[in-house]
Amino acid sequence: MTCTIGNTIINYEVRGSGKPILLFSGFINDMTTMMNCMEPIFSKKEGWKRIYVDHLGVGNTLVGEEVKDFNDVLGIIIQFVEKITENEAFILGGYSFG
Repeated sequence: MTCTIGNTIINYEVRGSGKPILLFSGFINDMTTMMNCMEPIFSKKEGWKRIYVDHLGVGNTLVGEEVKDFNDVLGIIIQFVEKITENEAFILGGYSFG
């Protein structure tokens, strides 16, 4: 799936249903790293909507020219989260830059 914020196209994948948990990998890894770590855990747990995200510039996420620094990255990630969670409460997980 993709979500467009400005000229940035964020790649993400949703698995399961229930309470949303957004999962961000470290900066140089795409979402498959986090999936490989987390899916074995969630395969035994019901009620979780896992949202795996490729960081800006990683995997299949395409960065728009409006992104100049990490403040811009944070701003786009915040807009992405607001858009896909539709103001629903969520849990945030990640490692390293995630």
